[in-house]
Amino acid sequence: MSRHRLTASVVLAAAAMAITFSGCSPVPADGARPAVTVRPTSPADSSPAAPVPATPSAIPSPSSTTLPGRDCGGSAVTVSAGGDRVLTGSCPQVTVEGADVELDLTTATVGELLIAGDRHEVDAGDVGSVTIAGQDNDVEATAVDDLAVRGDRNTVDVRDAIGSVVIAGNDNEVEAGELDAVADEGDRNRIERDD
Repeated sequence: MSRHRLTASVVLAAAAMAITFSGCSPVPADGARPAVTVRPTSPADSSPAAPVPATPSAIPSPSSTTLPGRDCGGSAVTVSAGGDRVLTGSCPQVTVEGADVELDLTTATVGELLIAGDRHEVDAGDVGSVTIAGQDNDVEATAVDDLAVRGDRNTVDVRDAIGSVVIAGNDNEVEAGELDAVADEGDRNRIERDD
């Protein structure tokens, strides 16, 4: 291959990589920040990591299984991969997908927590509303305004009060220091005050 052809190939490859990793993201007209998604790199991926664009919504992929404290910055956040995660700051909505995520929200202010996957462990402080649609999840919180459980075999332990509980799934366990309105529409659910 001639030197000229080799140089042209290298320049084209570099230009293609620059376009691929440019990290353009639309900004809504109302000025709101876009939602943030946390996804680690595959452990089987041995290729060098691509540079992460320096945008407010980008969360760098961790090199280990632990993501250090990440401030939501007032944006909705989706966590969809296994391992330990820590979120801090103002998190109006946190969605947990996939399976086997351990999520620490104890220092975050969470408006709405949506758990759509299976076998997650979530620790939180005061949460506005919690909705669990998956199976075999474990949630611990200080207080929850509204709890809805649609999945099966989930465990929810709230140290203080739960404002309202609606369960449509089966074999779930809910314990709280105080329980207000309770609607159990499933089978074999245990909902009780933790004395």
